[in-house]
Amino acid sequence: MGLMPVTAAGHASWALGVAKSMLDDVADLAATKYRMSDMASLASRPTFQKGLAHHVAAWRAARLLVLDAFTTAEAAVAAGDDLTPMLRADLRAAAVFATDTARSCAEWAHLVAGTSSIREGSRLERAFRDMYTGTQHAFISEKVAIDCAQVWLGIIEDQFGL
Repeated sequence: MGLMPVTAAGHASWALGVAKSMLDDVADLAATKYRMSDMASLASRPTFQKGLAHHVAAWRAARLLVLDAFTTAEAAVAAGDDLTPMLRADLRAAAVFATDTARSCAEWAHLVAGTSSIREGSRLERAFRDMYTGTQHAFISEKVAIDCAQVWLGIIEDQFGL
């Protein structure tokens, strides 16, 4: 498949894995987390429940997009077809979308966990730091999304960086 598609798979998988760990950790924390001056656990709050449902669903949608894009590309290569610019754009866009979605999930987990999410040595702190470091990588930058859209729109035929 080549370096860029394989790297896209790795980056998307990493981002989704970090986000999933944060969603799992904040769901576990919610049963015992009480905000100052709040008598109810975080898990019992409807706003937390709605946020969890939204972010888990977004995570699942991003994961399915990655699986779809890479399964389609893998099938094309296995059939002896070329990995077209359109397929490469799909792969890279899936990686960008997965990373953006993962960042959104991480941010939400950080906000609802409160100071628990930034305590040195906690899994949430490490995952939050890793996510925000990884989202700065040029591999999943805004330019990549623009390149994908330009291929899809027919503005450019190909972009060597995809």
